[in-house]
Amino acid sequence: MQRWLIGVLVVALVAAAAIVTVNVVGVPFRRDDRASIAVRWAALGDSYSSGLGEIDRPQGCARDVRASYVGQAVELLRSKGYKVALRFVACSGATLDHLLVAPTSESLAQLESVDATVNLVTLTFGGDDVGFGSVVSSCLASHFAGRLSAVLGVDTRISECAVDADNPTNRGGGEDGWKGIEDELLATLRTLLGRMSPTGQVFVLSYPLVFADPAGWPTVSCFGFTADNAHAFNLGVVRMGEAMRNAIARANDDPVRVRFVDWREQTSERNVWADHGLCGKESPWVHGVRAFEPGGLSASLANSFHPTVAGYAHAADLLSKAIEATTNK
Repeated sequence: MQRWLIGVLVVALVAAAAIVTVNVVGVPFRRDDRASIAVRWAALGDSYSSGLGEIDRPQGCARDVRASYVGQAVELLRSKGYKVALRFVACSGATLDHLLVAPTSESLAQLESVDATVNLVTLTFGGDDVGFGSVVSSCLASHFAGRLSAVLGVDTRISECAVDADNPTNRGGGEDGWKGIEDELLATLRTLLGRMSPTGQVFVLSYPLVFADPAGWPTVSCFGFTADNAHAFNLGVVRMGEAMRNAIARANDDPVRVRFVDWREQTSERNVWADHGLCGKESPWVHGVRAFEPGGLSASLANSFHPTVAGYAHAADLLSKAIEATTNK
């Protein structure tokens, strides 16, 4: 997502979108003589696709195919006979603009990895556009300032973090609310469909919910979020998913070419809590504050509030099954 989540806590955003290619070719979603399925895959997206959360010394795009759900899904499909050629260009901090326009003069737009030979596109997008990262940053800053106040015995508090799920800060303006980001997602999907193979498929993943039910939290707050703010943040994730779903429905024609892969555990606005959310009883699918890198050698906050190994594995399982269901028809 973003770094849909890290804002000021993370290292510099958006380096060159280099393309990683695995040497296999094939035709769009058709079986060859050996009954295998050839897939030419362009993996786009933000930090929730790039692998952030499980990357040693994350820098620039913080891109690691082995950490991402993409690499895991590739291995699952290969184990079932798929022949995969992969272009992996997801980049931490990427917005919808970065999909269509190069973020710097030295790099390429992610869309440049998509051409008429590509028959599969996957992506997470939109979290950075609606400002999830800045919300996390403000709540964490408030959390750490409060802890410092307790240690020093002086008031170092800063403004309280605030989460408003009714007003995503998308570029369409507050008055457009979630309809603004839905329209942007729709335009992005139509552009992708126009560039890739006419028989190809696009798979859009939602973002996972972040917090467990506060009724089971061991403390009154969870990594700087009060119960009310955690509820509002999860509600924003639910609504982001619905904006994606609506954009997909509007983009689809006959035949259906865009699919929704729902990473959320709950989709109800009345019950937004995740079984695998932070501060809950189950193993979380998203990190809280991750003070040390996966290797444990140096401090880094960049992996905070991004998927765990288990979270990425779950997304890979969902995605590979969705691809199989489509290609086996």
